[in-house]
Amino acid sequence: MSLAGTELVVSVIGTFLRRAERAFDRALGVPRDDIALRADLIDTMMLRPVGVLTASLGFLLMSASACWFARTGWAVAWLVTDLVLLAARIVPAWIAWRTNSRVPYRIARIILLLASLMFATFGVGCAFSFATGIQELQLAATMAVMALFTGLAIRWAALPRLSIAMHVVVGAPMACALAGIGAFVLLLFAVLAIGSIVLTVQNNRTLLAVLTAKRQAQQLARTDVLTQLVNRAGLDIELERLAGTSTRSVSLLYLDLDGFKGINDRYGHAAGDRLLVEIGARLRAVAGEQVVARLGGDEFVIVLPDAGAQMAEVMAAAVREAITRPIHLREHGALVSVGVSLGCASGSLAVDGAARLLADADAALYAAKRRRHRQAARQAAPRNAA
Repeated sequence: MSLAGTELVVSVIGTFLRRAERAFDRALGVPRDDIALRADLIDTMMLRPVGVLTASLGFLLMSASACWFARTGWAVAWLVTDLVLLAARIVPAWIAWRTNSRVPYRIARIILLLASLMFATFGVGCAFSFATGIQELQLAATMAVMALFTGLAIRWAALPRLSIAMHVVVGAPMACALAGIGAFVLLLFAVLAIGSIVLTVQNNRTLLAVLTAKRQAQQLARTDVLTQLVNRAGLDIELERLAGTSTRSVSLLYLDLDGFKGINDRYGHAAGDRLLVEIGARLRAVAGEQVVARLGGDEFVIVLPDAGAQMAEVMAAAVREAITRPIHLREHGALVSVGVSLGCASGSLAVDGAARLLADADAALYAAKRRRHRQAARQAAPRNAA
């Protein structure tokens, strides 16, 4: 095959896989735009090796029971299929567990797809078991299907579309098997299945409300209420996150405002708060996507991942220019300005640690303040002598 032909085949396969992923995402019913919420929802699923194994025990017991009582080819094929699908689910779950705190979404897709195949096989196998007429298998199949409905309503509430689809996939073959007993039994089974689907939807709404409230609480806990910048707790979280990435080094710009106390004392705390809000907005504009934190009072930190000394100096110059521009206090009809002192520390979060880098940046800040005070004193000395 020519190079152009190979590229065409690869392109077609890639397009097919992307479309398949999008179709499966729609079937899952997870949000595509809200990545954080999607991760939280997926994280509630049983995607860890122990969870996968525990959730699969019921499937294996049912297929093994069919082999033991029916002793037919379809029962053996069912058990073998369960074992293969279980192994296929355990492997990516184990790899993800060994390498990440959360199961990556691509791996989660694979585990959930294999689980769906296992459910489909389970539905057909339980229907065949019931059709054998063996009383033990009929009882076991009925109990197993109802137990699965309960599990789908509870454990799969994070993915309501897929859960409802699995209700249908598992329930339809069993409904066909129960139809031979009588209309009343079939109706009772349908009512129980529909009740489980309704419970799935209700549980999904409850789960979404809990996750939303949890996210809001976490956001409040790591956000400075006044400036809406990251606070000290949020800064610690961001630095910890960076330490776990491929970021080799980080520069911390530690700064505080010069002259802020005088403005606060003269115009009041409300004016001081107004000034801090404006300074926070300016720092956000200058830093762009980088983390900006207010540690309290008039102290701020900007995090610069993989930034060398030159980039840190450029950022420091931009910060000085942004902060020293006058600020209009409308309530007082006053135009005020503040200065800024800056300290910078660079190093590896993995080697030096966040606390050490923050302490070094703080020390550099106060060293800069002392130099500025000495320079101001030297400049004032000739005037005093005169």
